Amino acid sequence: MFDGLNPAQRVAVMHDRGPLLVLAGAGTGKTRVVTTRIARLLRQGEAPRSILAVTFTNKAAREMKARLVGLAGRAARGVWVSTFHSLCARLLRKDAHQLGLSNAFAILDEGDQQAQLVRVARAVGMKLDEAAPGVPASRLPRLVLGRIGLWKNQGVRPTEDPPAQHDEVGTAARALWRPYAAHLRSMSALDFDDLLLCTRELLETVAEVRARYQRQFRWLHIDEYQDTNPLQLDITRLVCGPEQNLCVVGDDDQAIYAFRGADLENILAFDRQFTPCTVVKLEDNYRSTALILDAANAVIAKNRARRDKTLRSGLGDGAPLSLVAAEDGEAEAEQVAARIFDLVVRDHRPADSIALLYRAAPQSRLFEEALRLRGVPYRVVGGMEFFARKEVKDALAYLACVARPDDEIAFRRAVTAPARKIGDVAVGRIVAAARARGRPIVEYAAQGAPDAELKDDQRAALCAFAGPLVAARTPIEAAADDPGGDAALLAHRVVLDAGMARLFAAEPELATRQRMQESVEEVMNAFAVFVERRRDAAQAPDLAEGRPEEEGAGALAAFLDRVRLDDEEDQRDDDDEEKQQGKGKVQLMSLHASKGLEFPVVFVVGMEEGLLPHRRVVEESGERGVEEERRLCYVGFTRAQRSLVCSFAKTRRRRHELLARRRSRFLD
Repeated sequence: MFDGLNPAQRVAVMHDRGPLLVLAGAGTGKTRVVTTRIARLLRQGEAPRSILAVTFTNKAAREMKARLVGLAGRAARGVWVSTFHSLCARLLRKDAHQLGLSNAFAILDEGDQQAQLVRVARAVGMKLDEAAPGVPASRLPRLVLGRIGLWKNQGVRPTEDPPAQHDEVGTAARALWRPYAAHLRSMSALDFDDLLLCTRELLETVAEVRARYQRQFRWLHIDEYQDTNPLQLDITRLVCGPEQNLCVVGDDDQAIYAFRGADLENILAFDRQFTPCTVVKLEDNYRSTALILDAANAVIAKNRARRDKTLRSGLGDGAPLSLVAAEDGEAEAEQVAARIFDLVVRDHRPADSIALLYRAAPQSRLFEEALRLRGVPYRVVGGMEFFARKEVKDALAYLACVARPDDEIAFRRAVTAPARKIGDVAVGRIVAAARARGRPIVEYAAQGAPDAELKDDQRAALCAFAGPLVAARTPIEAAADDPGGDAALLAHRVVLDAGMARLFAAEPELATRQRMQESVEEVMNAFAVFVERRRDAAQAPDLAEGRPEEEGAGALAAFLDRVRLDDEEDQRDDDDEEKQQGKGKVQLMSLHASKGLEFPVVFVVGMEEGLLPHRRVVEESGERGVEEERRLCYVGFTRAQRSLVCSFAKTRRRRHELLARRRSRFLD
């Protein structure tokens, strides 16, 4: 188990009790340290369910669990490995009622959040579908939600006033802050940030719940600690308990998510917040050659807000770094594309071993055109993920109506897909009548909403929609618990019978219709896999992985939670179509999207003042913003394994004007 660990890694793995800070530079084997440390605890006889490991993506959680099983065998299945949001969802599914919430609360994705925010805005006389100065109408709801989310992640409660704002987005967010929170609470709905906020409230105010989890989680591990926000720090303190057997792993030099609310001070001040603390530095890099690391070290050394550490390579010097100084943006794209063409065609390097990284998404256009011109296959990372497709969201809404018949968000979506001559006014009457009688909305609808003011054809359409959904719940759950049952087949039938077959039939384009049908079939395939894994876990409950389920919830409700909590990047990674699209193609992506990845050859383009560092960040945050941008540059450099090429343009065209550019200070 310990073979191959270097001295610093071994110290971290063998550390016993008390706080531990592992400063893990890029490519230094941090995941191996965490998994080996947990495996050691299991070998020493610690109960699997006494160990909690928190990551920031579901993909990372799955990879960590797989490594743990490889190291420690079957016992590792019982270790809680999850994201912060999944952990909080599970805690709330059990105890949300102690906050006055239903344990069957709905979890809203970004699209649902925007729809509800626009609805609240209309109710208070605001128009979020109109452009604000400098902000397109299509982006305004998302930007307002982003500002609200930032306040939540800073720990601001709905009963408190957020900071004063001086811009259009902030003013709108401040005005909608309390109405939006009240609206979601009235529908027993939480957005992702609410999961964290409510969990903190639960642990702070209910001593029995706090004590229960402090007793259970005797060993707490948090990965990517530099990305935590103040709210997550509060939750960490509340969960970790008086023993403080807390191990955090992270790299302050890769803290690039301040715009999402991450607080660099969490990792910089960890050994002052949790004492007495052991600090271990991992500085032996196993990814990149020495010359690449020399460049990365030289860039990041100029930051003041950091812990001193220097990456070392055991792979030799490697190839010298290259710098492309182009006359203008078009020439930069042409020269970079020419180099990539030579690597792929002349040197026979696999195209997918090459990454082209940029600061902002619009930069990709020139490079896409230049690569297309040369016939070089490429993929722009960041397309629509599977679970964001309309037909998939519709199918999930139907399933939510089965699993949680009082889910107002799901009902409002499903009852209008396809159109049934039941408009917003009629839907509002149905919901209000169900609420007034204390009835679950879908069950009330299945009876024809007898007290709601509806036309006869509306009532008939409502019964045809809701009746099959209500009738399907018991058979689906029974099939999920029966080793010979096919819950996914029953679920597929009911969404078709309740209306999705009509939705497909209304699509005139054959190719689109087939894609919609295949997408819904894939949802059911995912449900089938989930049911199988759940059955396996039921055979060994002591070793079962923690899942965010309310007590008494069925397989369908648990599946829907898992889908909601999977983040956007994980869904892209899991989508077989997306994986196939990326094979044999040069990878184009933003520097932020590249974090956690590695490629033999990396091009970091657009290294100019105003782009990297980005003008807006520097103007808004001054030197603190420059340091964040420098960390972003460091992340880009350390993605490269064998070859790193940087490029910039001396001029760039804006409409008919040619603007002079200055190369980035990060190249000095």
